[in-house]
This record gives sequence, C-alpha cells and structure tokens, in this order.
Amino acid sequence: MIRSLIARPADIHDTAKTPIGTDMVKDPNCNTYIPLKSAIVGNVKGKSHYFCSKECEKEYSNK
Repeated sequence: MIRSLIARPADIHDTAKTPIGTDMVKDPNCNTYIPLKSAIVGNVKGKSHYFCSKECEKEYSNK
C-alpha cells in the first residue's frame, strides 16, 4: 500500500514529451497543446492561430 502512495520520478514529470523550457500553444480547433516550434501558424479572420495540423487549420477556418 505504501508503494502505491509514493510516486516514482517518471510519474511526476514526463520530460521526454515536454522538455523544460518548451513553449506550448493550444490548437483552437481540437484544444490540443503542441510545442510552438512545431505548430502550424494560420491566419483566420485577420488573427494568427496555432494549429497541430493542416486539417485542424482547415476545420477551424470553415467554422
């Protein structure tokens, strides 16, 4: 029982997915957070947005 209460280091921080210092942005279409460096920047109704994929950019533009 005590072991289940003690978190292992891997359970606390998953540094492989989000390295410390990585700027994250939220895709307004699917609400997924993605690294800024890999985001697709799209201009919708005169405003810049960050998307995880071209498909999300297209769906958001059509709303």
